[in-house]
Amino acid sequence: MERMNQEDAQDVKVMCSKIYSGEDEFSIVPAGKDDMPTVAALVRSSASWYEPIVDEKDMSEHEVDAQWAEDNFKRRSFFLA
Repeated sequence: MERMNQEDAQDVKVMCSKIYSGEDEFSIVPAGKDDMPTVAALVRSSASWYEPIVDEKDMSEHEVDAQWAEDNFKRRSFFLA
């Protein structure tokens, strides 16, 4: 499974810089289906943190892809800030 790509990393950096700079107001909103690539990118961004402590068979919950995003949008509620 691939790690966060450069485009995902840039998206996360831009979101965070807008929040920290005060450029955007901070709000928490439910993620829509169109937001799921961002949700997946955020989940993937911390996969390496879990690698040393999580069983290899469970890494698929951290190294997620588009199929994970589609499946989990139906099962869970996600929120973005």
